[in-house]
Amino acid sequence: MVYWHKLPDQLPDVDTTVMIYTPDANEPVWMGWFDGEIWREVGSARVYPTHWAELLEGPKE
Repeated sequence: MVYWHKLPDQLPDVDTTVMIYTPDANEPVWMGWFDGEIWREVGSARVYPTHWAELLEGPKE
């Protein structure tokens, strides 16, 4: 199950890759991270997400 955390109510650990939701983007759900000051998507562009969620775990087998 995916649980979305609303920003800025709760932040992930710094420099941890998470899923981000940026409603105004062409791809609203993408991977990114918070560097302690700003949010960045995997391509290093600055983004302004409204929510984040932990990445899903892969298969156990």
